[in-house]
Amino acid sequence: MRSHLKYLSVQVTKKLAGTASDTAAWVTNVGNEYRQVLISVLTCSEGAEGLSSMAAGLMRWYRLAGVSPPQLIYVDRDCCNRDGVSKTAASFHEWGQLVVKLGHLMRRFAAGVTTESHELYPAFMRQLSLCIFEVDPGDDRRLTEAKRSQLEGKHGMVGLTDAEVIQKITRDEWRLHCRRRTRGAEETALLIQDLLQTFVGMAGRDNLDIPLLDPLRIQDIWSTQRPHLISPLGQWLEPHHPESSRALCTWTKW
Repeated sequence: MRSHLKYLSVQVTKKLAGTASDTAAWVTNVGNEYRQVLISVLTCSEGAEGLSSMAAGLMRWYRLAGVSPPQLIYVDRDCCNRDGVSKTAASFHEWGQLVVKLGHLMRRFAAGVTTESHELYPAFMRQLSLCIFEVDPGDDRRLTEAKRSQLEGKHGMVGLTDAEVIQKITRDEWRLHCRRRTRGAEETALLIQDLLQTFVGMAGRDNLDIPLLDPLRIQDIWSTQRPHLISPLGQWLEPHHPESSRALCTWTKW
């Protein structure tokens, strides 16, 4: 797994009171590939402005610890720049090989729904996840064979087809033993386009004929985000990107 960071700014729901009131409206968190939060910073506004001290501090920590700098950073904004250097990359100027990519993709599409309480919302988000990620084929094959051995040895269920074995695999077992990887930009773009077309139509309405997606809003989101799939300066994905992988457990338990 490549060393990487995840960089996310969110609006503070409860602002500071007293003399410091209204001085901190956003919190920016930076985590690593082990899902550990390295630093949290309160700022007055969103974006790279005002975070130069945080970036300098992170670079200093890595330097003093003698740890190799991360190769990749996911951000929720400021990933692209026409001059070739994004604001985020400029902030981490000591890390010359740092690749900046746009993350938090599913959260962006969630802004295009009419309401998150819509009965089709969970199904839409599951399908959106499948447009972006797939189970690593090697892990899939090993888990299927391990599950087959368990069913034969402990339950005497022999002669099962692969499809029947897969039906016996629980969601927790998939999560525990299988890594997910990104499908790649071209395939993901086609799948998301088809998904949006499906849910903008009649399939995206509930029994009361209430639509899940706001057509104009979701189209605006897609037209804004789609270029990031092909931009060399700020991409969402690269084929079979390993950073979203979960730790793979041993197979000897079965």
